[in-house]
Amino acid sequence: MSVFLLSSILNTVYSQSNINLTWDSSVGCVEYDDNVDEFGVLVPIEEISEEVCIKFCENTEVTFSLSDPDGNIDSILWDQAGGITSSANQNPDFTVVWNNVANSGNISVQVTLLDGTIIRKAICVEVIATPIAAFTFLSGLNDRC
Repeated sequence: MSVFLLSSILNTVYSQSNINLTWDSSVGCVEYDDNVDEFGVLVPIEEISEEVCIKFCENTEVTFSLSDPDGNIDSILWDQAGGITSSANQNPDFTVVWNNVANSGNISVQVTLLDGTIIRKAICVEVIATPIAAFTFLSGLNDRC
């Protein structure tokens, strides 16, 4: 039993590509009632959930980056829907300006490893209106600190 368990653990460890995906940590946009987790941290590409949308404020420029400490990447192919990019789609870094609040978008990447393994990941992106601070004074109190 313990030999089988150890074998399963080793297979799991070796099945990870050690490729991480991150994005600018300063551009996250949240709404008042959101649960906020760490944003844009290095995450193994296989562990990124495709069920949760990441949020960016309207007209935010975001750079997505792949890191490959083992040098196993043969090729990269980025694609996005719902944004504007000026980046080449075969580089480890891919920059998108998320400019359309009306449509949700996505960012996807296909990574081909040197051994021929293909990893595909698509992440939902929700673009939300940039918050604007709006202050008002109560009548008669506009000259007080």
